[in-house]
Amino acid sequence: MRQLLVPLTHAPVPVQAIDLDGQPPRPTSQVPRRATPVDLWRIATSAATTPTVLIDRDGLVVAMSESGARLLATTAENALGRPFLATVTLLDFIAGHPTMEYAERIPPLAAVRDGMIVRGLLRVAHGDVAVTVDAVGAPLCDESGAVVGSLSFFADIAAVGVSQGLAPA
Repeated sequence: MRQLLVPLTHAPVPVQAIDLDGQPPRPTSQVPRRATPVDLWRIATSAATTPTVLIDRDGLVVAMSESGARLLATTAENALGRPFLATVTLLDFIAGHPTMEYAERIPPLAAVRDGMIVRGLLRVAHGDVAVTVDAVGAPLCDESGAVVGSLSFFADIAAVGVSQGLAPA
């Protein structure tokens, strides 16, 4: 009897396999690899209703929710497989012009670099308007504890203030 390894959890789950092809079991080298935490979060991130972005350890966008793409003034199709910093235009908080000065400190990238939850503000160009965004980045780790990516959540500061009954500045 063969076992089918279902890569939905970090631990293989043995289930009874039905031999449909009549062939002997595949060699171990041909068995699909186990899912990484980034793999596991890809579908949930893409389907999220909140602004969410998933990046890998190299800072490449693996998944982005539609609301995340709208808030960051891009499209998920444009962002996938590209460096996160190539998909958004960060603005200087004081001068308002494009900057990369603090790019490595933004939560999605800092969470990967530092291996801890990071929260901060971003100012993003959204057409002719500067949007201030609250961001929280959480590192994703594999079984050995190595950081393999980050999952980040975003909120438009003005939208948060309005929804809480606060007057926009």
